[in-house]
Amino acid sequence: MEASLLIFVSIFIGFIAAIYQFYQIQQKSKPLNKYSLYGPFLVLLSFFAIIIYVAFQNYPSNYACSDRIGYARGVTLSFQVNNPTNSLGSPDYRIANVSTETNSILIVDMETNVIADRPGIDFLFYENLLLPNRGLLIDPVIIAVGTEADINNPENFIPVFVWGDDDPSNNGGLPAKYFPERAETLIRQEDLYNLTAIGIDIGQDDLTEYRYVSVKPFPVSRNEPLPVDFGAEVDAIGSINNCNQFINPGN
Repeated sequence: MEASLLIFVSIFIGFIAAIYQFYQIQQKSKPLNKYSLYGPFLVLLSFFAIIIYVAFQNYPSNYACSDRIGYARGVTLSFQVNNPTNSLGSPDYRIANVSTETNSILIVDMETNVIADRPGIDFLFYENLLLPNRGLLIDPVIIAVGTEADINNPENFIPVFVWGDDDPSNNGGLPAKYFPERAETLIRQEDLYNLTAIGIDIGQDDLTEYRYVSVKPFPVSRNEPLPVDFGAEVDAIGSINNCNQFINPGN
């Protein structure tokens, strides 16, 4: 039986007991005895049960919690990017557009929301989500992560997601069925993390913290027929602190 149902039953029993006790006193059918305290006791017990239940609903545990996401807070480098600051904060359908030119690049600063390389999905890439409930059209892109030591040389960043090289091993949480990797490929909503983003696992699981994320276009042959607008689009980038990370930050 769930805790909420137990609380409801306790409150109901306490309420009935309190009414019965009040009725006995009014009718003076019998003097007060130890059983007369059952009603108020059950009501008080139910009250404390509600407080404990609400408290545990908001307390992270291995059995009931949700991932906490921290978003990029600053733009460190932007070259040939339209509206680069649109990539900051939580997803809001305001898009930063990275040009298709090979030297285009956007580097965002996670600041205190660093990405920790742990087992499982480490961070999220929010592209231009289609509404209503249609998924997204992904563009040729290279997403890489860098530490504070790498910021002066973005070439040292580690590519962790690539779309356009027809290699499903670097497609993050996307299934391999999306082949070949072409511009404006429709990624269905059910294949996205929480129906909204692409989950990316850095993969080393060595606890390294990455403060910076770079987004640049994957070079595509100009002989390939392409849509007019196929530059990488960035709505948001978010680091994940999942349940186990929150409970056991030293692990």
